[in-house]
Amino acid sequence: TDLAFVLALTYVAISDQIYNRSYVAKNFVDFDKYKKHIIENEYTPEWAEKITGIPAATICKIAHDFMANAPQAVYYQGRRTTWSKNDFQLRRAMALFSALGGGIDVKGGIVFGKKLPLGEHTTTAPMYAQAKPRIDKNLAAVVGATGTWVGWRNMVAEGKSPYPIRGMFVYKQNPMLSVPNTAKTRQMFEKMDLVVVIDTMPSDTAMMADVILPECTYLEREDPVQSFAGIEPAIAVREKAIDPMYETKPVIEIMRGLAQKLSKPLWEITKKYDEDVQEELEDTDEEEFYEENGFDLSEPFMHSQEETNKHLFVEKYGEEAWGILREKGVFYPNMLSYFKKIDNNTYQCYPKDRKFYSVLKLEEEYDAETFLHDLCVNPVDIADLKRSFNTPNKKVECYLGSMESRGVDPMPTWKDEEFVKVPSGQFKFISGRHAQFTQNSSQNNIMLLELMRENYIWINDQEAKALGIAFGDTVEVSSRVGRVRIKAYPTPKIVPQTVFYIHGFGAKSEGLTFAHRNGASDNEIIEDTIEPVHGCANMHDTIVSIKKV
Repeated sequence: TDLAFVLALTYVAISDQIYNRSYVAKNFVDFDKYKKHIIENEYTPEWAEKITGIPAATICKIAHDFMANAPQAVYYQGRRTTWSKNDFQLRRAMALFSALGGGIDVKGGIVFGKKLPLGEHTTTAPMYAQAKPRIDKNLAAVVGATGTWVGWRNMVAEGKSPYPIRGMFVYKQNPMLSVPNTAKTRQMFEKMDLVVVIDTMPSDTAMMADVILPECTYLEREDPVQSFAGIEPAIAVREKAIDPMYETKPVIEIMRGLAQKLSKPLWEITKKYDEDVQEELEDTDEEEFYEENGFDLSEPFMHSQEETNKHLFVEKYGEEAWGILREKGVFYPNMLSYFKKIDNNTYQCYPKDRKFYSVLKLEEEYDAETFLHDLCVNPVDIADLKRSFNTPNKKVECYLGSMESRGVDPMPTWKDEEFVKVPSGQFKFISGRHAQFTQNSSQNNIMLLELMRENYIWINDQEAKALGIAFGDTVEVSSRVGRVRIKAYPTPKIVPQTVFYIHGFGAKSEGLTFAHRNGASDNEIIEDTIEPVHGCANMHDTIVSIKKV
C-alpha cells in the first residue's frame, strides 16, 4: 500500500501548491504531464485511506509538514530487494515527492555525496564466439547484467532453460536461506551435475555442494581496498590480523589455483569449437594469442591482494598516503588535519563546512565558497539552484518514455491487480533485518546469538488472543510454498492481518553448531514471484496461515 500513500502525498502537494515551484520550474522535465496524471487519476487522500487505512487527514498533515520542512526533508527509499509488484513505481514516486520539495543534492534531503577515485588495475577477458545470452533476459522489462535470480533459478529448476545449465559456482551467497522458496532452490541444486561452494562456514548451501573450497575469514586475509562514497568520503582497507588457519585460503588464491588448472583444458575446447579463434590462429602465434586475449584465466589473480591494493591506491594518492592508509586503515585527503577528537564519544572526520552535501554541477552563477561551505546559508537557497542531473535530460524526469516502449508505465501508476489483498483469517507476511543480524552469514556467531538466540513471529496481540496464542507459544506458519515452526510474539506494535519475523535464522546445516535450527527462515515460506520491471523478488506479497501447535 506504500505506493497509494505516496501518490496521495503527491496529490496534496500539487493540489494545495505547497511544493517548491521555483525548484520544479528549473529542475523538472514533463512536470505538467505528472501533475495532470496525479490529479486526473484522483489519487486523493480519501482514495488512499481506503487502501492504506491511514486517515485522509493524517495524509494531508504529513504532506504539509514534509513540504514545510523541505528541502531538509526526505522520503527515504530504503536499500533492499523489492517489497511488491509495484515497487519500481513506488521508489520513483518516493524520489519525485522528495524532489517536489527541492530535497535532492542538498543537506537534509537525498544526498549523493562524493566518491574518492582509485586507480586502475585492468585485465583482459576472453571473447567467445558461441557465448549464449542470459536465459532469463525476457522475464522482466529490464533485466540487467546480474539477471533475475528467482526467475533464473525457476527456469533451471523447472527445466525451461533453452540450453542445459549443469554446473554452478557459489561465492559470498547462501541461496538456500537468502532466496524465496527454499524448496525450489533445493530442486535447482539437485538438478546440477556439479555444485562448487566457496564459503567460510558450512552453510545450508555448502551442504548442497559437491565440492567445498574453504575460504579464510576476514581476520585471516586482506580484503580489496574500497572507496566509500558519501558526505564524508573515505578509502578503507581491512588488513589481516593472522595468517589463514587449517586448509583455508583467501578467495584470490582459490581463484588463481582453479584458473591455473582449468585454463589450458578450456583453451583446447575453445580451439576445437570456436571458429573466430581458429581463424585468428591461422596468422597468429598460438601462445601469444592465448596470453594477450585473456584465455589464461589466472592472469587477473596473479598479484596478491596486497599488491593489487597498493597499485590501485598509490596511482592516485602516492606512497606517503599509502603509509597512512596502512597505519590507520582509512584515508581521505586532509585527514590528518580534519580528524579531531571532540570528546570521549565524539570524533570529527570532516569539518562541517567541508562535507559533500551538494555535488551536482550547478547551471547558474553562484559563489561556490558561500553556497557549498558557508554554514549560515539557508538550504532552501542552495536547493533552489538549477542543477545538472545524471539523466538523459539533465533534469528530474517525471515521464520515462523509454520505459513506456517496454510496456512499463512511464509515470508512477496505481494498479489494483498488483495489490495483494489479505483473505479473511489469513495474514500478509513481511520480513526485515535486525541491528545485530543483518545477513544470514552471521547466524553462527556466538556473540551475536547471546544478544538474540532465535527469531520470533510478531502478530497483532488482539488477533493472537482470538487464536489462543500467547507469548512463546510455538506456531506453524504455512504458505503456498512451505511451512515453518516458530515462537510467537503477540504485540500491539504490528497492524492486524500482518505478521513479521527477522531474516537470518532457521539454518538446517548441522555444521553450524550454534545456529542449527534456531528460529525459522523467512525464505522457506516466501513465494517466488518477481517484480515485472527488473525481475527482483517480491518479498512482501506472500499470504500465510497461522495455527498454534
